[in-house]
Amino acid sequence: MPSAQYSNRIVWADWIKVVLISLVIMGHTGSSLIPVIYTFHIPAFFFVSGYLSNYEKPIKHLLKTSLLLAGAIVIWNIIFVACNIPDGVKGADLHKIWLFVRNSLIKTFWCYYPTSKWGHGLLCQMWFVWVLIIIKLACGLIARRGERLKLGVILACVVYTAIVYHNDVRTWFYLDRSICALPFFLAGNMARGMKIDVDKLSSIRNIAIAAAIMTICVVVTLKTYDRSIDMFHFRLGRNAILYYTTAVIGTALCIMICTKLPRAKAIEILSNGTLLILAIHIWLYQYLDEYFIFDKTRITETLAIVLICLPLVYITEKWCPILLGKNKHTKKK
Repeated sequence: MPSAQYSNRIVWADWIKVVLISLVIMGHTGSSLIPVIYTFHIPAFFFVSGYLSNYEKPIKHLLKTSLLLAGAIVIWNIIFVACNIPDGVKGADLHKIWLFVRNSLIKTFWCYYPTSKWGHGLLCQMWFVWVLIIIKLACGLIARRGERLKLGVILACVVYTAIVYHNDVRTWFYLDRSICALPFFLAGNMARGMKIDVDKLSSIRNIAIAAAIMTICVVVTLKTYDRSIDMFHFRLGRNAILYYTTAVIGTALCIMICTKLPRAKAIEILSNGTLLILAIHIWLYQYLDEYFIFDKTRITETLAIVLICLPLVYITEKWCPILLGKNKHTKKK
């Protein structure tokens, strides 16, 4: 286990979760840096999720954590549906209200294709958590079956993604994304099992090398793709293999940089509340954007949203942890 820990927490993991959720906010608020951000930020999130997933505990622990995440998404969607009932429906009979609520919730649980009967849900950004739940459960079947099997699954997923993507074949929304993201999650879990000393690998020399390679990959990616890069829309540029390569280098670079950052209480709190931030950041952006003018990178706007979320996460973790996908507040020792 890496040495950069305190009270059973991995410092770089806290930092990278906050950095990545900040990049998500920047992407959703229309940052001019989207072409670069989308080359690695979601894969990096899946890698860290895999690293932090412990399959040494009983299977009931895996089921419990998955149910907590699913329950949190359901509750968030109920809240958003209740807050977004159109005025024309509010005065209608109970049957029309029920139809609106039912259809809104189905949008969340089924798929997000524009051609779908149900279309987009109110919290379409929660697709990440649904995919994460699917991957966590799938990995529970192979987590203890050896590294060769995991490597085989990673290779099979990459090949499948490349074939499906380049032939414009689309299956179920969550199946495509789960198979696309599974290699990153498994790689993170394998890194945990091998007990790689991330701090030792994060020398200034290695960071410089990774930064140089990442720059080349991003430049090549931006010059060669004919479609935007966005895992949500299953757009991986012109070359799916290049997407994986750039995402791996970007993830490694982000982790190495985060190992150089100090432990901070505020970062720990925000790290615990990524689900809450994911749920409400778009609403906060819409409010802030109405009254303030921000730069094109959306960095200042992102910092404002994160700062607003800090006390919200603290209060929620203490009084209503289910909204964070947790069943109780864990005190630091």
